[in-house]
Amino acid sequence: MGAKNNSNSVLSSKINTSSNTTILSKGTYLSGLKEFFSNNWIYLVLILLIIVIIAFTYFYSPGFRSKYRINQIVNGVNIKDKRIQIDFCGVDNYVRDTIRSGVILNKVENSITFKNPNVNLYEIGLSSEYLIDLKKTNNNDNKNKYYKILKVGDYNKLYFDTNDDSAKITTNEDKNNVIITYFRFGNSGNIYKHKPLTDYYISSSFNSFLVGNQKIDYCDVNMIKQAIVQGARYLELEILNKEVKNDTEPIVCTGFEKGNIITSLNYLYLKECLEVISSNAFSEQAIDNFNDPLFLFLNIKVSDNYDTLEKIHNMITNIFNRRLLDNTYNHVNISKLNLCELKGKIVILTNKTFPNSSLNNIINCSADKPYLNRIYFEELEEIQESNKIKLSIESSNIVFVNGLDSYLKIDDTHTNFVNNGIEVGDYLQINNTKFSNNSTGEQLIQVKSVNKKKYSI
Repeated sequence: MGAKNNSNSVLSSKINTSSNTTILSKGTYLSGLKEFFSNNWIYLVLILLIIVIIAFTYFYSPGFRSKYRINQIVNGVNIKDKRIQIDFCGVDNYVRDTIRSGVILNKVENSITFKNPNVNLYEIGLSSEYLIDLKKTNNNDNKNKYYKILKVGDYNKLYFDTNDDSAKITTNEDKNNVIITYFRFGNSGNIYKHKPLTDYYISSSFNSFLVGNQKIDYCDVNMIKQAIVQGARYLELEILNKEVKNDTEPIVCTGFEKGNIITSLNYLYLKECLEVISSNAFSEQAIDNFNDPLFLFLNIKVSDNYDTLEKIHNMITNIFNRRLLDNTYNHVNISKLNLCELKGKIVILTNKTFPNSSLNNIINCSADKPYLNRIYFEELEEIQESNKIKLSIESSNIVFVNGLDSYLKIDDTHTNFVNNGIEVGDYLQINNTKFSNNSTGEQLIQVKSVNKKKYSI
């Protein structure tokens, strides 16, 4: 019995000793770890900082960030319905026209393909507003319903709507000498044909080349392409000199004109940006709205470097060529133009005019003229207030004087221009004058100086 008790005591002692050793080892480990951190905290902080810098450098590298932002845009846009193609330059709605052609009718696609090589649906101007009547097919002549165009699939192919109010292809056919009549629904004139630009909202992209932030971020030509693909018909490029010297290249980036300071993390050559625009903005394979005019705003900050301005002119004329408007559209009030006369064209807008440069000869409108204003959101309320007419006068006592200092004055004791708030820089419109040369029509002229009874213009 005693031996057993001793044995138990020894066993108990071993167990307790083992337990104490374990507790002592943990305490020693924690103490050592604490001492290690205390002696090496500077190195540990540096290691952590290096890891953060490496991660930031990777995630903010041009390769990763540009692709990530483009993927965000592509995956973030969910367009359920096809973009409606509006025929803003077509004939009146009630006019019908006919095509005779061999056709291939596809039941699964609900489509028609024209075999006649002379048929070009893009040139005809068909759109989703048109209805189609088929005659002389084997089994697909429409009876109670017309075929309604869903979209133009190619220069010789139409897809029809599958809604209940549209006829549908019932059997596959390959048939010659089919009569295809197309017309727009309704009996009124084309409501879009003569509407001015001021009646439209234009999908727009500001600084289209940037992947994210307006400053301290990357430029990528693929962002310009994505803006076009997503439907933008107004693009904006900011242009600086690559280097501070006469013989340099125009580049696209963000920056300050004074000192030619670049604030983006990289830059693009203007030529590659223009080429991307040219190859995508009017491509029927790339987008649905390829016939819509494209408005290109060039925010030019080259400090009047005429060598650079000449290069910009040459690039635009060589790349866009037939897409440019003729010189009758240079420096005009584009707000009065309609989409029909601008169909398939590129409209060049700039932040200012550039007298004595070739570039000035292809500018359609500039922001230093009263017809074009760049308005930021925070300026909207102020702009709305400033657009109110300050003074309207109908009088037979207005005298016009033409010369080196052209002016008009009013012989009227009741009128005081200054008291009515007229200031230098305001704009004046004159109509219904005795001599038509004195009327400005739709144009505006700027006030150079003003006193109680006299404007200098």
